[in-house]
Amino acid sequence: LTRSFIGSDGKRVVIPPCPVKLWQGDVDALVDPDITREYVASVRRAGCYVEYHEMENVGHKLNNVMYKELLYWFNRFV
Repeated sequence: LTRSFIGSDGKRVVIPPCPVKLWQGDVDALVDPDITREYVASVRRAGCYVEYHEMENVGHKLNNVMYKELLYWFNRFV
């Protein structure tokens, strides 16, 4: 699904699809998990692809599970 709009200069701006992958720790003190859930819902309503993985007992940090999934994620699109 490709979206576009007319910019202020009168030219069409095409927005290519951009897949999104998010991880959210359920005890994240920096980013409220409810905000991330709302963001994911908004992106999906807009018709974009989102993978969302909420992790139990994880705060705001990269861990081995996220790192491994991140490598797989990028390799799908390279």
